[in-house]
Amino acid sequence: MRALIANSGLALLFELTIGNGTGASLGLVLTTLSYTRAMEAEADAGALDLLRGAGIGSAGFAAFFERLEKSEEGNGKSLSLGFAIPSYLRTHPATQQRIDAIRADGGAGDSPALTQGDWYALKGICAAKEK
Repeated sequence: MRALIANSGLALLFELTIGNGTGASLGLVLTTLSYTRAMEAEADAGALDLLRGAGIGSAGFAAFFERLEKSEEGNGKSLSLGFAIPSYLRTHPATQQRIDAIRADGGAGDSPALTQGDWYALKGICAAKEK
């Protein structure tokens, strides 16, 4: 909702000041991407707050992004394009930045969200539903 309001306001501002040209549209797109990166970073911080509040360490959260980074062709590269995407064109913060932010939070404890028994039970439920 915040992005919708911000984008509408920016679109009106660009329209009134610059007009409806390619430069205005490009400026709006770049500004919009900046907002989405900021919102994703805010969402990550909110997730860390939730984990901390539940007494769950953030090591698993960091591990998720580490696996994601390994699946990429390299830091900041697109799997489909095969080349580095400049940070100002990304919709999300760079994966390494997200990992660094999680580690900097200091909540990287080792208390998992599920016990080992609960994890195996969940895997069993998921496997049963796939059949």
